[in-house]
Amino acid sequence: MFDKIQSHVYASTMNTIIKKIGTRELLRDIKNIKAAVKEGQTFEVYDRSTPLFRITPINTPQHKKYTFAHLADMQFSTAEPNLSQQVDEIVYG
Repeated sequence: MFDKIQSHVYASTMNTIIKKIGTRELLRDIKNIKAAVKEGQTFEVYDRSTPLFRITPINTPQHKKYTFAHLADMQFSTAEPNLSQQVDEIVYG
């Protein structure tokens, strides 16, 4: 996908692999770069060996929206009458 990029890869101090790309390559291949950023890849964009900016993914948690139907699927099916209380004691002390 990124033929020229592969030779310009280094690791940052946070154990993140950062790929160096030029401005021309960014403009030419923005669709694939966008997909790579969505997957967690970080890029540094250079103009004639001068770093301009870094493209990093935003790590926002994806919250799943639950409905009452999901709640019914999550309920325990056990013969233990005090299971909820026991779980609360373990979790909350």
